[in-house]
Amino acid sequence: QVPAPARAPGRPLVAALGIGVLLTWNGAALVRKVETMPFELPILRADPTVDRARIALRLRDDLAKAALAPGERLVFWSPSAIALEMSRGRDAAGETYWERNVRTALDDGIGLRVLFPRLGGAEFTHEFRPGEPGVRWALYAPDGRVAVMTSAEVEAALRAGQVPP
Repeated sequence: QVPAPARAPGRPLVAALGIGVLLTWNGAALVRKVETMPFELPILRADPTVDRARIALRLRDDLAKAALAPGERLVFWSPSAIALEMSRGRDAAGETYWERNVRTALDDGIGLRVLFPRLGGAEFTHEFRPGEPGVRWALYAPDGRVAVMTSAEVEAALRAGQVPP
């Protein structure tokens, strides 16, 4: 009987290490793609979890700069999301994807109460209602940037055609 040829003891180990390195590299590349791949707007991300976390971070930062008074109530409105939807030829009569995305990022306002416990409340609307007492308006963009204004400031900006953000 002829003995079996001797195998190099390191081949299976080298193959396993090579496969491990390739899988690790592939996983890192996939994570990077998920975190950086843009959605319809370059500032948004294709992965909803990553996108909404970034939106919440921007909102938190902008609202912290707004120096909200204790008990103050915010009404969130996004004329830029409505304009974006209409510019793409879509019906903007109801809540747009862009509005829903920001509202979801803030867990329907509950996230704001966690971040700003002295906040009197937060609601989302699809239309501007001038003159509401005790309300400040948070005009937000689809990427989460927000400008906090009084009703009079919003009306003046609308008349001037310069609605932020």
